Amino acid sequence: MCETNSIITIRSMVEMGIGIAFIAKTCAKDHQNIKYYSMNPPIWRKIAFVHRKGWIQNKPEQALRQYIRDYFKQEKMQNLIV
Repeated sequence: MCETNSIITIRSMVEMGIGIAFIAKTCAKDHQNIKYYSMNPPIWRKIAFVHRKGWIQNKPEQALRQYIRDYFKQEKMQNLIV
């Protein structure tokens, strides 16, 4: 078992035949010696929007934070409708 933060290292190790790996779909790139599979059911992970305590956000940061909140409120409501 190996743990690394480097997606390049992970892909290189898989390409050399050292093992297998779980990576995000957004990190999957065409490589001649790598075969990608989707998980069924899909694997999900939680992410968080974080900032330092006491940080005074400028207007673009405030706008981004609000955009993210609005997006996930909308997603949550759409998931309830299904």
